[in-house]
Parts: sequence; C-alpha cells; structure tokens
Amino acid sequence: MAKLEMPFDDFDAKVMSKIEKIEAEKESISKSRKYALIFFAAGTLFGICLNYLVTELIFPKITDLQLRNYLGLFSQMLYVLLIVLFSDKILKLRRHIKNSEL
Repeated sequence: MAKLEMPFDDFDAKVMSKIEKIEAEKESISKSRKYALIFFAAGTLFGICLNYLVTELIFPKITDLQLRNYLGLFSQMLYVLLIVLFSDKILKLRRHIKNSEL
C-alpha cells in the first residue's frame, strides 16, 4: 500500500490547535452575548430610573415651562436613541452567532 506523507511533521497538532482555538472563540462569544444582554437590561432599567428621577426631582425646580419641555423632550429622545442603537447591536450579535453556528 502507498503511504501518505504529511506535509509537515506536526500537521495534526496544528490542525487540532486551530480547532481548539475555534471552540474557545465560540465559548467567548456566547459569554460576551450573555454579558451584553445583562448589561443591556441593566442599562435600560437605569435609564428608566434616571428619567423618572430627573422629571420628579429636577424639572420642578426649573421655572421656565418652555425650557422644561425642551429638556424633557431631549432627555427622552436621547434615551430612546440609545435603546435603539444598543438593540441594533444586540441583534447584529445574535445574527453573527447564528451565522457562525451554521
């Protein structure tokens, strides 16, 4: 029988180390995804609490009604913008994970 020669002496060791690296990266990605979801939820709750505290504690001290309305609108729009941007990042991370599993 013909004997197949490996291109390098440590070819199988290199292939196995690459496979181990890929598996470690998959674990790292799933851990990052878990942390991303946890911090997204925590940030959302923090933002809701912060908006509530600002409207209840700081806004009554502002006497100009028009300025109060603009500040309220600005803070809520900023909050919504951040939620939308971070939701987009989480969805992209989810798609990336699904594509890497296939």
